[in-house]
Amino acid sequence: MGYDFNGEEDQSQRKPGPIPAGSSVLVKLTLRKPKFPYQDDHLIGWSQNGMLFLDAEFEVHTGSYTGLKIWERLALPQGMQHAGLSDGQRKACNISGSKIKGILNAIGGIHPKDDSPQAKRKRILNTWFDLDGKMFPVVVGIASEPTESANGKTYWNNTISRIVTPDNPAFKSLMDGGEDITDGPITGKGSGNGRSQSRTAPQHAASPSDDAPPFSYGDDYGQPYPSGVDDVPF
Repeated sequence: MGYDFNGEEDQSQRKPGPIPAGSSVLVKLTLRKPKFPYQDDHLIGWSQNGMLFLDAEFEVHTGSYTGLKIWERLALPQGMQHAGLSDGQRKACNISGSKIKGILNAIGGIHPKDDSPQAKRKRILNTWFDLDGKMFPVVVGIASEPTESANGKTYWNNTISRIVTPDNPAFKSLMDGGEDITDGPITGKGSGNGRSQSRTAPQHAASPSDDAPPFSYGDDYGQPYPSGVDDVPF
């Protein structure tokens, strides 16, 4: 009896990361269980300085960089924090709160300026699980400093610069699987957002590999697995 591989997916033709700064891609959000959860809510992390956050993983869902993952900690809004906050921490809370609101606008198809009762209801979360698994477009940036992984290699990681919302002319194209890849910098030493090179929908959405061991993504993407991320204070 033979072994039939006709039903397996084709190999993906994905580019190595990081993604050039200023590019727009479609991502899928996964909320990871933090190393140190806060009380009974296992999706809320608790940092060493008492800040509460969500451990967010953004995985590129379609296009040239399918499978590339970006990890960020989203600080909960100031009103949800229990520790005293510094000016820098309050700024972090405001930035993350704006991103979460942008995500809700994107997945709800809401214009940011829409203050109708229907729009306001869509910006209310019943549970953090309401965000898990959702897809929306983002503009990526580049970290200001490189990261050194356990294998001694240095990597430049992507960041989430902002969420693309329905008021953006490119929103529908990106939600349909398109991408807008710029010629922006791929290290923190560059400057500017770069010029747009393309906005095309891929013919075949490659399936990412989630079973790779820690740091194996570094060789392909330039972004190591975030080991010990919860130990770093805001």
